[in-house]
Amino acid sequence: MLSIYILGDGPLDNAMLPPIIKRILDHEINPEFKAWKDIRLHGKGGYAARLKYAIRRVKAIGSLQAVVAVVDQDKDNKGTRIVKLREARDADRHHNIPTSVGRAIPHGEAWLIDDHEAVKEGLGLPADAKIPSVAKIGNPKGALNEIQRRQKGDLQSRKDAYACIAMNVQLARCRFPGKTGFKEFVEDLETEFADLVNRG
Repeated sequence: MLSIYILGDGPLDNAMLPPIIKRILDHEINPEFKAWKDIRLHGKGGYAARLKYAIRRVKAIGSLQAVVAVVDQDKDNKGTRIVKLREARDADRHHNIPTSVGRAIPHGEAWLIDDHEAVKEGLGLPADAKIPSVAKIGNPKGALNEIQRRQKGDLQSRKDAYACIAMNVQLARCRFPGKTGFKEFVEDLETEFADLVNRG
């Protein structure tokens, strides 16, 4: 089992990122989630400084093995946050902590709704249910929440719905993974975690 420190935006990322990571790596994980906003550092530095803090924390704790950090593009007006995260990761390579970074475009819900089958499986929808194309909707979060709201099953919370969808997401079934940033994230995660997964 891999013990991974995961950085994301909040409770919904906490619900969906662990099962997505587990599915991509095909490996059991023990996640410890931290919201970006809950890492409070003295001075400036933004997300890059927070990622460096997370890497050093994992190194110091010893029981954690790796870091995964995901940001949403819709909160990054200049589109530079992912670049700064990669630079921060590369600057701290000497700590030997596998660190994967990803950018969800425009936000994490795009990764979920882009796999129509995962949405149907996760929400218990019929096979012929219509799922909107992520390429044609401006707000994947709103579209996914509307689908979940209309669902009459046992899923009561968005967190439960997101987790159920996320555990079924497959890159091969996504229609626009390049557009949503999911393909890049999958490739980065597989590259960064290759040695860890192969060891155990």
